Amino acid sequence: MPAARLRDQIAKIISENIGSPALNFGRDGTLAARFTRAVALYNLFVGPGNDGAVPEFAKNGYSRSAYARIMQQGEAVAARAGARYEELMRTGLAFFTSSQPSPELKEALNCNITDVSNLACSLVARYVLFCELTHNGRLQRLAMDNARPPLLR
Repeated sequence: MPAARLRDQIAKIISENIGSPALNFGRDGTLAARFTRAVALYNLFVGPGNDGAVPEFAKNGYSRSAYARIMQQGEAVAARAGARYEELMRTGLAFFTSSQPSPELKEALNCNITDVSNLACSLVARYVLFCELTHNGRLQRLAMDNARPPLLR
């Protein structure tokens, strides 16, 4: 099960590098939850491409090819995401291990979370659009749209 594997991977990364206070898979908007989500987004989509690996969601030849193409075209974005991810991990370590983190440290962590999330999501969006814009993807979407009742279209 890929979702469980990713969740375990993220838990291990955060627990081993920062500590359990930084790990929160909830959707409560806390810094820990937002931090965990940013780490997950990076490791789901950007991290595999930086390591030359193929992510788990790219199961067939077309999706692997699409992923490789998006990562190649978005090389600068992926590089920025990698740099910001490193900053995120350093700032997260400082913030979550501090007994009283400063407001400046909290602001820096917030900025890093936002940057990593936005950069990773921009690559994810490109991948989704690329896959959708193919002939088969468009036919599938149109078939689903036509199956909906008229009021939901």
